[in-house]
Parts: sequence; C-alpha cells; structure tokens
Amino acid sequence: MRFHRPLRSVILLFSIALSACSINPRTSSVSLNGTHLLKEWRCEDAETRFAVERTGPDGIAPTIADKLLACPFYRDYQIAAMDRDNPVPVPYDMLAEIVYKMRWGIDYQYREYEEYVLRGPKKLYLIPRFLNKLMPGFADLLSISAHLAEQPVELGKAAPLIVRQMQADRAVTNAEIDRRMAALKAGKRGYPLWQVLIDLDAYFVAGTALNAIASLDKAMLPSVQTQKDL
Repeated sequence: MRFHRPLRSVILLFSIALSACSINPRTSSVSLNGTHLLKEWRCEDAETRFAVERTGPDGIAPTIADKLLACPFYRDYQIAAMDRDNPVPVPYDMLAEIVYKMRWGIDYQYREYEEYVLRGPKKLYLIPRFLNKLMPGFADLLSISAHLAEQPVELGKAAPLIVRQMQADRAVTNAEIDRRMAALKAGKRGYPLWQVLIDLDAYFVAGTALNAIASLDKAMLPSVQTQKDL
C-alpha cells in the first residue's frame, strides 16, 4: 500500500514532533528512581520500620547499623547511630554501603539545591498548584530539596561564586571521609559509626549556601588583616 507524497510528509512531520515532545525515558527514569529511593530510605511508614526492626529467625535483633543500612535517612536511626556511649563495631563492607547510600542521597538532593541557589525556587504553575491542593505533599515530588533552602537569600551575581564554594567545601569533607574509609580498609585505624554520621552531617552542611558564605568570609579575613597591618 502506497501513501501519497503529501500524506507521507504529514506523517513524517507528526512523528518528528511527537519525538521532540516526548519525555526522555532515561532522564525520567533516573529522576523517578532517585525520588523513590529517598522516600524508601526515609522509612516513614511504620510497617516498614517494623519489618526492619523485627528479630530474625536466628533470634538476633538487628543492630543500629542494620537498621541504618535499610533506612539511612530515617532521622531516629541516625540519632541513635551517633551515640558515642554505645559504639557498635561495623564491618567495613556494611559501613561502606551505609556511606555510599547516604552520600548518594545527599548528592542527589544537592543537584536540585544548587539549581535553587543559582536560579531561585521553582515556580508552581497552575496544574501543580491545583494538584498540591488535592494531594498535600505533592510539592515534595516537584522539589525534593525544598527543606534544604534556608530563608530565601538574594545572591544576585554572587550566586555562581557561592555554588563553586559550596562544591569546594563538599569536596574537602568528601575527601576526609574517603581518607578515613581507606584507613579503615587498610586496618590502620578504626572508623566508628558515630564518627561516620558526624562526618556525613558535616558533608551535608558543607554544601549549603550559608556555609559557603562563611567559608568565603573566613578566606578573606587574612587579606583584610594584612591590609590593616599595612
């Protein structure tokens, strides 16, 4: 069956337009998977936490490391893991997986946060606003890092500088975590779970705009003092 040339042209143009308007499945999949992972790792559902905290068939109750491995972003587990008075030895492989999950989650959220710092908060247009009224909490799906945005700060032309400093601060704390993990793997020193949580918290804080401003201010102090001495 042959199509007339004009009809074939119309079909071709329609196919091109449809392809151009389609959502990139790779990008969409990665984004949705990231959002679902974070929601899963927060373990806000009581039934999920019950399953995590249940004593196993061997009669051994899960340790705080076991719980944190399943729910790395559940705040109560994080707080319990930071208890220095009750240190729990954690095998390297388990600790490495906890660090990987928590650092991945922080990085995922900061990609959104850096966009916020550079371009300001995303606008909620008509349909998202309407859906948010129907389903409270829908805004969390639109911007998973809304809780990272402290009080709105007008950075203006300084925004790119602030973002670069945020990235530099995170790189420093990231390198320290890697150094300690390497020392643990080599058997040179221990790396208790409470210290891991403190370091990951520092990694989280290091990426904020306010921390970057403080870093820049601290870096400028020596030069200001030198000028005063002159």
